Amino acid sequence: MEKVFKLKKEFIPELRKPWGRLFKEPKELASFIRSTKPKKLIAVGDYSTHLLASLGIEPDLSIVDRKILRKKVKLKLPKVGGVLKVRNPAGTITREAWNTIKEALSCTVSVRIEVEGEEDLLVMPCVVFSPRGSLILYGLKKQVCAFLVNAQNKKSVRRLLRLSKP
Repeated sequence: MEKVFKLKKEFIPELRKPWGRLFKEPKELASFIRSTKPKKLIAVGDYSTHLLASLGIEPDLSIVDRKILRKKVKLKLPKVGGVLKVRNPAGTITREAWNTIKEALSCTVSVRIEVEGEEDLLVMPCVVFSPRGSLILYGLKKQVCAFLVNAQNKKSVRRLLRLSKP
């Protein structure tokens, strides 16, 4: 399995910091999503995907591994137009996951990517391939972090990827 990215220990503190605004309250998150009018809405992780489903909000792309905090879960997920499956070990981004995210973000229907392994780092290819003005959600510290994709975070992600080639 070819890897595009292998997490280096020195980048762990940078990746644990929120990349955007943290939300504890679902209604506040729903209001924020409506107010931003994102080009694409992307949920990475089971908690953020489940939260959108419970709010009746359908993301353009959701990425799940059926785990929260490394424990298997069975949660309500939104209905989607297509489901893709990938393998992606912990601490990596595989070429398969990279290409599948690129493909999914070009689809005109909503897509869920089901990951065998771990989806945590897949926020990074979402930043690279989503258009500016897209909103990405991911779970962090039992909350949802939401941020709009812009030139700065695209540049930051590309730097991390360049510095962490396997």
